Amino acid sequence: MSATHSRFEHSVGVAHLAELMLTQLRLHQPWLDITDRDILCVKVAGLCHDLGHGPFSHVYDGIFMQQLHERGLDYPAMRGWTHEQGSLDMLNALLVEYRIDVTAYGLEAIDLDFIRELILGHPVGKHSAKLFTGRPTKPFLYEVVNNAKTGLDVDKLDYFMRDAQYTGAKASCDTHLLLSTMRVLPDATTGVLTMCWPDKMAEQVMKVFRTRYDLHQAVYQHKVRKNEYCLVDVCVRD
Repeated sequence: MSATHSRFEHSVGVAHLAELMLTQLRLHQPWLDITDRDILCVKVAGLCHDLGHGPFSHVYDGIFMQQLHERGLDYPAMRGWTHEQGSLDMLNALLVEYRIDVTAYGLEAIDLDFIRELILGHPVGKHSAKLFTGRPTKPFLYEVVNNAKTGLDVDKLDYFMRDAQYTGAKASCDTHLLLSTMRVLPDATTGVLTMCWPDKMAEQVMKVFRTRYDLHQAVYQHKVRKNEYCLVDVCVRD
């Protein structure tokens, strides 16, 4: 069994799960007013959310960047850099270099802002108190691809299931059951519309995080991965 698979496959999977989630939400809760434009924007964000990953994935934006900084080999613009910001930079560059006219796809400038916010998981800009501008009346949409509130989103659901399938690790959660039972309701404290599940799904939700734990134990922290850190040492050697 080979554990090899690509971020392209994962990104297509994220876009697919995002569409499934929003389609079933629109079916069961039409009052949420989820439009085709909303779904397209979230799918684009799913496709582009990992554009900023460098070689060896999180090793690149983790220990590799750290060692560059410690050795004075980086430059100011890279300090505090994240792969989410890298994805945003790549998306912006693609739009300019290939002269992509989003109006040809039925989108507007505000939709691009929405896509950027979806990728980052927070408002675009230096001020953390700044509010979302892309879809301010539909805050739950920001929880689909990059859920900064709970960490449970279609990005995680796809790569947990994908990694488990390709490595033979145990995956205990049921992705499609989670997608079909998810609903949007006002937060009991803030009143903000947010994603949630019925009480009967509590065990399934917990299984998502159990799957993450199992993958860390069996795959993500496996001794073979130390080879990646050896490569980092070679790449940044003085």
